[in-house]
Amino acid sequence: MTAVSTPTRALEPAEGDAGAGTLLRRGEARYRMLLLALFAAGVVTFAQLYAPQSVLPLIEAEPGWDLSASQAALTISAATFGLAASVLVWAVLAKRFGAFPIICASLTLTTVMSFAVAVAPDFGVLLAIRVLQGIGAAGMAALAVAYIVERVSPRDVPVVAGIYVSGTTIGGLSGRIAGAALAGVADWRGSLLGVALISLLFAGLFIYAGWRSRPRPATEAGATPSADHAVATTTATDLVECLTHRPVAGLYLLIFVLMGSLVALYNYFAFHLADPPYDLSAARVGLFYFAYLGGTVGARLAGSAAGRFGRGTTLAVAVTLMLAGAGVTLLDELGALAAGLLLFTTAFFAAHAVASGWVGQIAGPQRSATASALYSLFYYAGSAVLGWLFGFPYEHFGWTIFVLVLLGGCIAAALLSWALLRSTGPGSARSGVS
Repeated sequence: MTAVSTPTRALEPAEGDAGAGTLLRRGEARYRMLLLALFAAGVVTFAQLYAPQSVLPLIEAEPGWDLSASQAALTISAATFGLAASVLVWAVLAKRFGAFPIICASLTLTTVMSFAVAVAPDFGVLLAIRVLQGIGAAGMAALAVAYIVERVSPRDVPVVAGIYVSGTTIGGLSGRIAGAALAGVADWRGSLLGVALISLLFAGLFIYAGWRSRPRPATEAGATPSADHAVATTTATDLVECLTHRPVAGLYLLIFVLMGSLVALYNYFAFHLADPPYDLSAARVGLFYFAYLGGTVGARLAGSAAGRFGRGTTLAVAVTLMLAGAGVTLLDELGALAAGLLLFTTAFFAAHAVASGWVGQIAGPQRSATASALYSLFYYAGSAVLGWLFGFPYEHFGWTIFVLVLLGGCIAAALLSWALLRSTGPGSARSGVS
C-alpha cells in the first residue's frame, strides 16, 4: 500500500489497540454476519429518518396546521438536528460500554419513536418526536464506521463501509418509496406507520446478526470498564485531535456541504413535482425516489475506485459528478429531472462511502468512535441547516434559483475536495494511515 504523506499522518493511536488477529477478514462466517447486520442497520436507521420526505406535501396540507413548504421540511431537519446534537453522547457511551450494545439501544429508541410519529396530535409534538427519533438514529449513524474499523481488517474497511452505505441507501429508498406508495391508499400517518413496521423487522435482524458476529468478550472493543472521568477526558482529547487534524477537518466541512445539498434537493423535489406544470401525486413522485438505488451502486463502486486510484481522486470525481447532476435538474423535462437526481444521488453516496471510511482510518482505532461521531455531527448538521435554509430560495424565487444555490454549494465542496487532494497527494488514501 502507498503510505500517506506527512500532512495526512494518522492520529497516533492510544496504547492497547486490539491486535490484528482479532479483526474479521473476508470469507469468515462472522464477517458475513457483520455485513448482514450493518446492512440491516443502515436500512432501519435511514428508512425511519427520511420516510416523511416523500409525504412532506401531505404534511404541509394537514388540516389546521397551516404550514409552508419550508416549515413542513422542518420534519426532516428536526430529526437530523437531534441526530447531530447527540452523536458525541453516543460516542462517549460507546467508549464506556462498547459499540454493539449502544447501537442496539439506539435502534430500539428510534423504532419506538417511529410509531409515535404516526399519532402526533399537532405539528409541535411531531417535531419533538422527530428530534427524539433523530437522537435514537444518532447511535447507529455515529458508531457504524467506528464499529467497522474496530471489527474488520484495514484492507476490508472500504468494502465493508460500502456495504453499510449501501444499506443506508436502500433504507432511504425503502422509507421514501413505502411512504409514497402507502400515501396513495392512506394518509401520511398510515404511510409512516407502515414504514415503522418494516423498520421493526430490520432492527430485529440487526440484533440477531450483530450478536452472531460478536467477538469473544475478551476482544470486544470498548468493553473494558473505565472511570467516567477518564472516558470524558479521553473523548475531549480525541475531539481536539480530530478537529485540529487538517485532513479530518477538511472531510467534516466537505460532508457538511454535500449532505445539506442532497437533503435540500430531495426535500423540495417533491414540492416541485407536485406544483404546476407537473401536478404529480405523492405516489407518482415516489417513483422518482428510485434514484436512490444509484446510491447503492455509487457506494460499491467507490470502494473499488478508492483502492485503485486513491481516495482523494475518487472523492474529487464524485463531487464533480454531483455538480453535473444538479445542473441537469435545471431542464424542464421529467426525464431530465430523473436523470439529474439519479446522477446527483449516485455521486453523493460514492463521496460519502469514501469520506466516511477515510475519517475512521485516519483517526486510528482508538479515536475512530470520536472521529466518526464528529463526521456524523457535520453530516447531519448539514442536513438540518442547509436542508432547511435552501428552501427559502425555492419558496421565494422558484426552482431555477434553488438549483443555482445548490450548484454554488457543490462548487464550494468541489474546491474543498481538490484542496484536500492537493494536500494529501493522489494516492494518499490507499491505506488511510501512515
